[in-house]
Amino acid sequence: MPEIQQLIIEQRSPMAAKMKSKPHRNNSRPDWDRVQVDIMRWCLKVKLVQNWDKFSSLLEKTRDRKIVEQSRKDVFWGAKPVDNDMLVGMNVLGKLLMELREEIKNEKPWPSIEPLDIPDFRLYGKAITTVSAADKQQPQTELPVPDPG
Repeated sequence: MPEIQQLIIEQRSPMAAKMKSKPHRNNSRPDWDRVQVDIMRWCLKVKLVQNWDKFSSLLEKTRDRKIVEQSRKDVFWGAKPVDNDMLVGMNVLGKLLMELREEIKNEKPWPSIEPLDIPDFRLYGKAITTVSAADKQQPQTELPVPDPG
């Protein structure tokens, strides 16, 4: 659904993007529950490839401490406080960030990240290809007009 992707991508904040996506959740990939963690891992790697200096530095500054995505509601990607001393949740995003931190120890910048090998891995209706640091750009402001031929 390229039009919905465009609507979400053009938002100025993650929260605004989430709010725009809510009415379309019933249109998610049928295999979303199975692929969401792999897709988030890939997205974090794309962010790293395209922002190596800042993102790797940020991850390295956490040393070996736990990274927790504290949330008021989301116990899958994050963990929510139950009192002043305890968080409850799967903290999948925090675990992915700690996994990525381990992968980059003593690494030089990665030149690129390959697309995931999952069916229909698409953006704007086109198959996602290898992403490199050179591909970093501002999101398109509008969808390209398809060739009628």
